[in-house]
Amino acid sequence: MILSKIQSFLFKFESIKWLKDKIRPIKHWLVGKNGIYKVMDEVAALHGGANNVTTIFDVGAATGDYTIHFIKHFPNAIIYCFEPQPDSFLKLSKRTKPYSSRVKLYNFGLYNHAGPATFHVATYRDSSSLLDKGVGDTTDITVDLMRLDDVVARDSIGKIDFMKIDTEGAELGVINGGPMAFKDKVLSTYIEIQPQFKGYYSSDHIELFRSLHNFGFGFSGVFGDDYFFSKLLPRTKNN
Repeated sequence: MILSKIQSFLFKFESIKWLKDKIRPIKHWLVGKNGIYKVMDEVAALHGGANNVTTIFDVGAATGDYTIHFIKHFPNAIIYCFEPQPDSFLKLSKRTKPYSSRVKLYNFGLYNHAGPATFHVATYRDSSSLLDKGVGDTTDITVDLMRLDDVVARDSIGKIDFMKIDTEGAELGVINGGPMAFKDKVLSTYIEIQPQFKGYYSSDHIELFRSLHNFGFGFSGVFGDDYFFSKLLPRTKNN
């Protein structure tokens, strides 16, 4: 928790983010890519090149760190950003303003039902959630939610080449709110899975894997708390 608070303080400064961006290529050259950076390369390869990725959903966009990476890595992609927390959404809007022609911003969360909901805002970075995770130092606010299937239908989304989901324990709810989208529209997804926030005997992570399998996704890799699944992975006799 102390480390998270220190990170939260440091990442308020654009100079720190700028420094990380400058150092990152050196780090990747020395030890290789991992996490979202490796996954972005894999998504590009599965589509025959980064130029062929045209639609990305950033679910739980926060202040736009990943959004900026997606913009730079996939030059022809439109990024759909979903962030219900007002302060984070304001920062997201400011950071993505130079790319307004390629970014669509939604100030609501995706879940398994639509309407208002209680959102627990943490005082430190990356822990605000629809779930009461028992971490303390939170303030409750009301946010708006929509179902993924409803958004896809309303906005006439033809396909989603890549979807990142980081909703601090509410990821299964996002999937349950978009069965038609995951069946027919989503081609690859990078999901944070943290069953510890649902209790010792939660089966959410098992249900999440089963749902994606039933929707036709293959499992490609694990990166800390994040997992990559795709319908575009090569098939073998054992698949």
